[in-house]
Amino acid sequence: NGSVTFNGLPAGSHSVTLAVASNCTVTSTNPVNVNVPAGGTASTSFTVNCTTPPTTGNLTVSNTTTGSSFPSTFTVTVDAGTPSATSQPMVPNGSVTFNGLPAGSHSVTLAVASNCTVTSTNPVNVNVPAGGTASTSFTVNCTTPPTTGNLTVSNTTTGSSFPSTFTVTVDAGTPSATSQPMVPNGSVTFNGLPAGSHSVTLTVASNCTVTSTNPVNVNVPAGGTASTSFTVNCTTPPPQARAQVTGGGRIDPAIGKTTFGFNVDGRSGPPFQGEMQVVYHGGTSRMTRIHSLSIDGLTTSSDSRGGVCVTWTGSARVNNTDQRRFTATACDNGQPGSSPGKGPDRFGISLDGSISTGVTDLTGGNIQARP
Repeated sequence: NGSVTFNGLPAGSHSVTLAVASNCTVTSTNPVNVNVPAGGTASTSFTVNCTTPPTTGNLTVSNTTTGSSFPSTFTVTVDAGTPSATSQPMVPNGSVTFNGLPAGSHSVTLAVASNCTVTSTNPVNVNVPAGGTASTSFTVNCTTPPTTGNLTVSNTTTGSSFPSTFTVTVDAGTPSATSQPMVPNGSVTFNGLPAGSHSVTLTVASNCTVTSTNPVNVNVPAGGTASTSFTVNCTTPPPQARAQVTGGGRIDPAIGKTTFGFNVDGRSGPPFQGEMQVVYHGGTSRMTRIHSLSIDGLTTSSDSRGGVCVTWTGSARVNNTDQRRFTATACDNGQPGSSPGKGPDRFGISLDGSISTGVTDLTGGNIQARP
């Protein structure tokens, strides 16, 4: 709304241009040609419209994601940790725009799933221009998240007459049960267990007692390692019985047909010389083969039928894989050792985390026990 005068211009035609601020617009012809007379004064005028300049701008954030197992969204936050912080979800290989941000510098942070990594600078500072749009981009790599984890089991054992090993079983009594031997005051690790809750059972020798919770449930994290520990106390066992027992045959307990053969010399130990082979042929559970050359305990007792029973304990290899603790009992009640469904000889075995037949009449075979 003002004017200026240019003096001493050469007479003739001149171009006149008006430059205005970025928030103003010249609404008349610009530039304009004006003829300046000799000894006189020419004049021209411009019309201009101005608006209030912007104080905010926009910000577009995008990402380039590679790999596998993409999550449904990431999270973009502008000015994280400040009262003006604002966030939006953003799909992998997508973009989002934040409108109306105050002009100036802003911090931009991308949060991703645990199986993804932001491989570019994060957070990044971006200058948002007044009345304009700034942009920034992140690069992300994702991997398939783990579905398994590990479990470390340890024990603290006190007392005396420690056995050579205990047996740790994970998920005893299930098709996925797995066992490992563990030395007193030692530890073992089960690798590659499915993430989630698992039952852990510690089986110890007859002269030992687990004094902590047993079994215990442990949650195994995906991609991580859980741990649990047992406390055990052992005492010196009474003198071992001296007996030799041999036998073989078949029993038909409620869980299904079981055949067996053994030769155990209780005069030789402990540990005792001997071997045992048992085959549970399946029924209520899957077929199981039990083989033992490790016998560390043996006792004798009277049978109500007038004979003698020999009970021995030890470690056995199950289905040619896991080592587990077992307890077996054989009762000799004279000759013949068996008749259909009546014995009189009896046999039974219990295996940690698996089968238990109970002491059952022989339906075939014979057992002989002698001092």
